[in-house]
Amino acid sequence: MNILVLKAKKQSVVPLIPSDVKHLIKNKNKIFFQKNLGIDIGYNDNEYIANGAKAVKNINKSFIREIDLILMEKFEWKKIFKFLNPNQIILSRMNITNNPNHLLKLLKNNITSLSAENIKDGEKFGYIEVIEKIKGYYSIILSGNLLLKTNKKTIGMSLASLGSETEKANLTIFNYSLMSEYVIKTAISLGTNITLFDKNTNNLKKIENNETFKKICNLTGSSIVCKEAKYEKIKDHLIKTNVLIIGSAQFSNQIKLTKELLEKMPSGSVVIDASLDSSYALEIDININKKNNYYKNVHIFGFNDAINLFPNSASKLISNFNKNILSKLDTNMNVSEILKNDKNLRNALMTYKGNVVNIEVARALKLKYTNFDSIL
Repeated sequence: MNILVLKAKKQSVVPLIPSDVKHLIKNKNKIFFQKNLGIDIGYNDNEYIANGAKAVKNINKSFIREIDLILMEKFEWKKIFKFLNPNQIILSRMNITNNPNHLLKLLKNNITSLSAENIKDGEKFGYIEVIEKIKGYYSIILSGNLLLKTNKKTIGMSLASLGSETEKANLTIFNYSLMSEYVIKTAISLGTNITLFDKNTNNLKKIENNETFKKICNLTGSSIVCKEAKYEKIKDHLIKTNVLIIGSAQFSNQIKLTKELLEKMPSGSVVIDASLDSSYALEIDININKKNNYYKNVHIFGFNDAINLFPNSASKLISNFNKNILSKLDTNMNVSEILKNDKNLRNALMTYKGNVVNIEVARALKLKYTNFDSIL
């Protein structure tokens, strides 16, 4: 299989690192990569070449037609893609529902696209786990830092139990997600008291019954309280919340952050919205973006593209994920045979021969859904 590795603009994370190229070459794949692919995180072209890859400076029409699969970390439309045919694949973090224009271009050009975040690696969505882990850890680091800087009323307040000199902050989480598990684990290790609100009682039970969390709470004196998300309960609770972290959630289960809720929070509190780069991004009725915002002395910080916060570590984790997925592809099969025989890849299939073949994407964007089997 001929694989071309590309990088998006303003993106430091790479989908494949040099050491993993060697493994794929052994499986009779040919790896081509965009010149200066990993330069931002310390990998020069010679390292890729030493492991068997070939650098490509000019990617033109004739070259792109020889490629079987294009690998990117984050999808962005490139002019060269219009030369692809349905027997070639783009594998990337698609985030399709937040970028419907990308989807329309993929459909118009009959491109076969696989969304990396929808591929299961064993029992887990490996790509999602990388992103959610970074989000979770960074949310705690960021909120602790902002809590000290935001307002004089919170100086001396900490997420950790540091003795009588500091007042311990109360942390609230909206919406259970994989990210929230990393937030909880990190926060309770510091001794933080947490309240989780979610509309799904099964999600709440999952946290309540987590034996690891129970052991950490016993050791640190922290606590986790899980509550079903009802507006009046949330409104009363936020009066004593110093840090609010918003996680990703499906459309039907999300909790909406309103101005009324923000006004209940103490002056100097911090809101971290980590849902912005989710395919199911939370809707908020105030302007929250990459920049810092204040609303009545509440510091609001929204971040997207969390994966670029720690590009070197993220690249290693993502590269290992991509290596494992690509190793499973049979180089003697064409694309339809590969997708027919691999359920994990089928789940990640977004577009095929000008059709939307992912039912969730079709519903979210109100587009026609076509069953993949019907066009094989």
